[in-house]
Amino acid sequence: MDLHMVQAGENFADAARMDAVNREAFPKEERVPTKELLRMAGEGLIRILALYDREDFIGFLTYLTHGAIFYISFFAIDRSRRNRGYGGAVLRELQEQYPGRQFVLDLEPLDAAAENLPQRRRRRAFYLRNGFHATSYFLRYRGLTFEILCTGGVFDREGFSALMDTLRSPAFQPVLFRRSEESGRQG
Repeated sequence: MDLHMVQAGENFADAARMDAVNREAFPKEERVPTKELLRMAGEGLIRILALYDREDFIGFLTYLTHGAIFYISFFAIDRSRRNRGYGGAVLRELQEQYPGRQFVLDLEPLDAAAENLPQRRRRRAFYLRNGFHATSYFLRYRGLTFEILCTGGVFDREGFSALMDTLRSPAFQPVLFRRSEESGRQG
């Protein structure tokens, strides 16, 4: 494995490959179109890391930083490259490059009624094996609810809320809550 990461923007040469991974990895209701992600990166709203093994595009990761928070918003490895250690290697490399940061991500919660429950369990187990832990917090946006996982000690709710505030727009109104606070909240 010869893993390296390259910042990607609007004129990203491997946009078609990124789009194929994006479409395969994320359900339509959760996916942000690749062109939109690249536009946002070009405007400096998010950052995108294109992931390569030698010259082969293997996936991408989108992220934002704010204070001590490193928020991973999308992370996908090409289906043909999964279960080969790439995901864990990317997370380790980022944690080495950004020491002292609390890495935060959201993922589909474990819901017994979900059609993709086995996939959700595998994804959550992957992050737990790679240094993340449950926070008891959830994030709701676009009518969907996601569980928050983080690295390090206690989840920095204030820092993460401040990061979410930088993204807030009429089309994006995220609500951060604890499961016990969920009843009656909409987002």
